[in-house]
Amino acid sequence: MMAQQNTKKKLNKFDFSIFGDINKARPTLNGGVHTLQYRILRLFGMGLGLDQIIGTKASNGIQYTVGKNIGKQLVQKKIIVGKNKKELLASFVKAVINFKIGIPSIIKQNKNLPLIIRIDECINCSGMKNINRVICFYEAGIIAGVLSNIFNKKLDAIETKCNAKGDKYCEFKIIEN
Repeated sequence: MMAQQNTKKKLNKFDFSIFGDINKARPTLNGGVHTLQYRILRLFGMGLGLDQIIGTKASNGIQYTVGKNIGKQLVQKKIIVGKNKKELLASFVKAVINFKIGIPSIIKQNKNLPLIIRIDECINCSGMKNINRVICFYEAGIIAGVLSNIFNKKLDAIETKCNAKGDKYCEFKIIEN
């Protein structure tokens, strides 16, 4: 009971101004209530809430694993479709935009395998105040899951740039594991 009360006090002290002006930060995809709800769930529930219960490293790992499993399912369940890798990648880009996760760009490729993916207007952190750390572990997991299924390889996505770290966009490095 005591732990719940302490957690509740800490969550109540969270500063909502950290989200910044969502509409200004997402001029193409727009902010709105859905983006705010997503950020509250992601940062309070999956982020801060899990951090307080199991620690930051474990929390980040859970968020990444959940995202990776969802990413794999997007391909397996034919939400991301295509006859070949090029079409599947194009479908992935379209899905990220349609789900309003952000505006993806493949920055660097090697034999059709994306090596660096950039996300502008990230739903999780675009326009946020600088908190000096990357926070898009769930989104990194989705990218890794989708690409692992498309390329039939064990891939990971590591966030190297993040709005929450003071960058102007999020960027993910794709590596084989």
